[in-house]
Amino acid sequence: MLDSLSEKFLAYIINNQENNTVQNIYDKYDDIGICADFVTQICKSLEEQGYISVIYADMEVHTVILLHNGAIYFEYKKAVEREYIKHLLLSKISDIIVSFVVALITALIVA
Repeated sequence: MLDSLSEKFLAYIINNQENNTVQNIYDKYDDIGICADFVTQICKSLEEQGYISVIYADMEVHTVILLHNGAIYFEYKKAVEREYIKHLLLSKISDIIVSFVVALITALIVA
């Protein structure tokens, strides 16, 4: 999973892309709410993880291309969270059932 700044940047790319690209990203960092110093670092990290591809111009990020893994990141994250909650609920329900059965057996033995 990504850190909050990377998620914020990826969400911006997803919501503002045209034909899977966002150009002149440094002109838009105020819109994103991320300091310009972090843009290159975040882009490099997202590129290494396969979420975006980056085209550089004059040693700066010029164009960000959204890749498939980037486009489905938030859907995948929601699916993982749902699966975790489902697993947690099933675990708690099974704990309650086991406790109930133990209490019932104990009550029958004592009575």
